[in-house]
Amino acid sequence: MSLLSVGSVIDQAWHHYTTHFLELMSISAWLLVIAILNIVSSLLAPDTLQFSAGAGALSAGNITGIIIYGITFLLLAPIVSIWVSNRLIKRTDEQLAGKPLNWGSLNQFGWHYFFPRLLVGIMAALLLIAPLLLLAPGGALIGLASVTHSTAVSLLGMLLTFFGVIAAGVGCIYVAIKIFFTPFTLLLENHRGRAAVKASAALTRGRWWATFFRVAIPSVVFYIGVFTIQLVLLFVLRTVILSVAGLNVTFAIQLYAIGSSTLFIVLNTLMAPLVVSVNTIVFRNLQSSR
Repeated sequence: MSLLSVGSVIDQAWHHYTTHFLELMSISAWLLVIAILNIVSSLLAPDTLQFSAGAGALSAGNITGIIIYGITFLLLAPIVSIWVSNRLIKRTDEQLAGKPLNWGSLNQFGWHYFFPRLLVGIMAALLLIAPLLLLAPGGALIGLASVTHSTAVSLLGMLLTFFGVIAAGVGCIYVAIKIFFTPFTLLLENHRGRAAVKASAALTRGRWWATFFRVAIPSVVFYIGVFTIQLVLLFVLRTVILSVAGLNVTFAIQLYAIGSSTLFIVLNTLMAPLVVSVNTIVFRNLQSSR
């Protein structure tokens, strides 16, 4: 079996997304918990003027809002995101294979692979930032030049930093594609730890560019659409807030901050299943075309 064209990936992903929209949304909708908590924390948290006045001006409600905000985005958001992502990947693969839905099994699967997914995520992140070490030689020479006041060392450091930035950027993109399917090899093939990373790299061996285009272009196309919708909705939101808030600038800023952040989360909730559909289709196609 040959690789699907980029157009076929987009068509199949969109067809799958629209066909299974309600079921996918019932999984992805848990991300809206973050949006709800964000609204609550924003309503309780102090505005800019209160906060600049100092901690003594904060009420119990303000402090509660700050605590809720911190817990939401430092703890709950990562947990819910991993759990939802695990379930989306598993269910999307089942839908593509024509398998029936079993909510109990799906929920259990999401939690069962939570810590393995967290582990491979940390491993992938470390590999992804490893190319940034190429910036070290130039940075070290620039630091040395600031001590020795050597113009030659400074110029050499800047030159190495320039090429280091280019090399690190290319390296990060290269590694990102090589390890891109690590969550899929873990969740769908049960490769754990380093085995998941190696399986992802093996899947793209000799097909880096083909994988890059089939992953990047559909996502860019869909995100352009979402970004356009977001711009329109933000304009509408700004217009409505200005008509409601009037001359109360502080109230208008607070409403816009709540509305824009909530809109971002809602649009990502809608977008997540579509991106997973694209990546799952590409993953299975890469497997079957070996």
